[in-house]
Amino acid sequence: MPLGFCPRCGSMLPERSTFCGVCGQQLFATAQPMGPMATAAQLPSLALTIIITFFFGLFGLIPAAVHSGRAKQMGASGGRYWGAFFITLISATIIGTITAVLFYGAIFAAMFTTDTSYSDPYISSPYGSVQDAEEPVPQENQPPMTSGDIPADATWCTDYLAVNAAASCEFADNVNYAYIESSGGDVTLRGVYSPVTAKYYDMRCVVTSIVTCTGGNNAVVYMM
Repeated sequence: MPLGFCPRCGSMLPERSTFCGVCGQQLFATAQPMGPMATAAQLPSLALTIIITFFFGLFGLIPAAVHSGRAKQMGASGGRYWGAFFITLISATIIGTITAVLFYGAIFAAMFTTDTSYSDPYISSPYGSVQDAEEPVPQENQPPMTSGDIPADATWCTDYLAVNAAASCEFADNVNYAYIESSGGDVTLRGVYSPVTAKYYDMRCVVTSIVTCTGGNNAVVYMM
């Protein structure tokens, strides 16, 4: 019964042949039975190794080892399963790291942002539009502010009103009116409208030698 093939001419070899009877090729070992090679379709699938490794990390070693051993029993290499395990593990680690950075980065950005604007006031605000008056009205019997009352880099809107670089004079007008209509003293003004950004801002006002209101996107309004 033929058990193998001649490596030179391909002729079938009888049992325990030491040379080929057709071409005379010497055989250095007894011909061994040649079982059928497994096709790719017959080998265990890579899917289980990939899925378990992606979602459960090192647990992917289990299907990789099992399927690698089974492939070797079928006469194929088991390296494809180890390759799938390591490539998937590295890819999952990279994706997980990027996802964590984006997720926690968004949380930290939301925690530390200074933007307190909103498109609509969350309370009914009397300061929701540009005021009719052309110029803010200072508190009674108050002299105009002097350069000693506000920082040197502030912008003067009137003798009674100034802003920093993050605020506009139009917004300062509304802050001034909001403060005049409030209870006065240290107070928080809710939903003051900015004609420049078309948004509403909360401003915290504190009285010293002048009234200083801060809030919004780092805006500061100085007024008497």
